[in-house]
Amino acid sequence: MQFADALEDANLQNDGTFGFVVSPKTKAKLKAIPCAVNFPKYLWEGRPGREAVGLGQYGGYVSKLMDENLVGQVLFAQWSQCMICNWAGIDFLSDPYTLADNFLVRIAIHMLVDVEWRHNIAACASTDSGAQ
Repeated sequence: MQFADALEDANLQNDGTFGFVVSPKTKAKLKAIPCAVNFPKYLWEGRPGREAVGLGQYGGYVSKLMDENLVGQVLFAQWSQCMICNWAGIDFLSDPYTLADNFLVRIAIHMLVDVEWRHNIAACASTDSGAQ
């Protein structure tokens, strides 16, 4: 739980938004590691009814599974400090020609955003893959 200690050492109070983001490989590894010997509880516990959207619980904090996590790092943050800025609205592109043979219309949606932390100390990441 060095992640939580790092944020608390920086005087960040848990406002209920502390949480992890992990890769699918890291989640698979955490689901196989028991918390205690001969006890049916694992480091990654699914949240009932929320497993389909990738939500779980790791170390007592809400955890999210993301494929966009490129190198498998574990990210722990106070998510109320995360700012997502939208630059140019949302672009919708309708393409009736590409899939016309199948009587389908291809729709592409693009959104340009920038993600930044209000305070840099509000997030910490592992220096290596969490799936080791």
